[in-house]
Amino acid sequence: METKLVMVLGEEVGKGFYGYVLTVIKKIIKKTSKVFFIYIIFENFEKSNFTFFIFYIFIVLKTFSTARWKHSSADTMASDAPSDSAAGTVAAEKEEEIEIDAPGFFRLYKNGRFVRLIGTERMSASLDPSTGVDSKDVLVDPSSGVSVRLYLPPVSPTRKLPVLVYFHGGAFCLESAASPIYHRHLNTLASRTPLLVVSVDYRLAPEHPLPTAYEDSWTALRWVFSSPFPDQWIADYGDLTRVFLAGDSAGANIAHHLALRGRKETEAGIAIKGVLLIHPYFWGTDPIGSESADPTFRSHINKIWQLTCPDTTGPDDPRLNPFTDEAKSLKELGCDRLLVTIAEKDLMRNRGRAYYDKVKESGWAGEAELHEMPDAEHVFHLFHPDTEKADEQIRLFVDFFNKE
Repeated sequence: METKLVMVLGEEVGKGFYGYVLTVIKKIIKKTSKVFFIYIIFENFEKSNFTFFIFYIFIVLKTFSTARWKHSSADTMASDAPSDSAAGTVAAEKEEEIEIDAPGFFRLYKNGRFVRLIGTERMSASLDPSTGVDSKDVLVDPSSGVSVRLYLPPVSPTRKLPVLVYFHGGAFCLESAASPIYHRHLNTLASRTPLLVVSVDYRLAPEHPLPTAYEDSWTALRWVFSSPFPDQWIADYGDLTRVFLAGDSAGANIAHHLALRGRKETEAGIAIKGVLLIHPYFWGTDPIGSESADPTFRSHINKIWQLTCPDTTGPDDPRLNPFTDEAKSLKELGCDRLLVTIAEKDLMRNRGRAYYDKVKESGWAGEAELHEMPDAEHVFHLFHPDTEKADEQIRLFVDFFNKE
């Protein structure tokens, strides 16, 4: 039996069982969004393909769930949620009203409204049955709400572990310490090294523009070294003579700045053994190497930076460009060892390589390494964790943390 089913928001749908299911979906969508449209056509559809039909329905709902516009806080959601009377206004939003559109990531409107399209999902801390790694969330600073997620692998009570303080990426405006991709990644890293992980949940821009992320991360690092021990896991299992900083993308930027700051804080008891920068987020006015010189692309990056750091002096702000005369000397990195990882297809790989070269040229007394993953994209190991390249990346990290 051939059936043709068509669903367009506000129009008729196919009749029969399939039409009924699509009608229900239409009503759900109309109740939860005034701006999201779905158009589906099934032609020459066989009744025997019921499983295929259900699969398509799942894809529709999954797409809708992922693409729904989400605000960064409950207050924002309450204030911006469209009422029935405002439906026409919201549905009539036009493309020219968008200031920055990063498809699949975020959208900034000219009226200042910021919408996250990724990185809002949060996974609860718990015991991971596959790795045996336990995790928990700890409030670090009640006044700011800064917290950390701790990961503890199964080890004997007498064994002391290296401590990794980790800063997630997301251009300073996306993701969290509870994000599923980071929860999985740090579970794996804690298990395979093994080490005690402190993942920092710093506040995000644009609601909390820079330098908030730096200050929140510094607060968390000082908390790790505070006396008496801030948490029983750190007291029982943490070896504070082997503390590492690590981060990916914007998180690598944070790790870099904290390493520079840490050099002057050794008298306060902060001692950093090593720093791992994964596909670091650095930029500048002038292209480096084969970096794109396309003015539209560079303008896009500059606008994102302006969004997260409103008081910036521009792309050569020393917080974004560590190679300027105003930036602190890389010779002052407060650690003994450094590993910079880059990816061949990453648009920022040239910045990572330049960072490594300039550290070597600076006269810094530590040991620096650079590793480039061929045929790989920015933070590929987070989005494709089951690939051979991701496994190779994890082994590289494990060797760095365990090296004497």
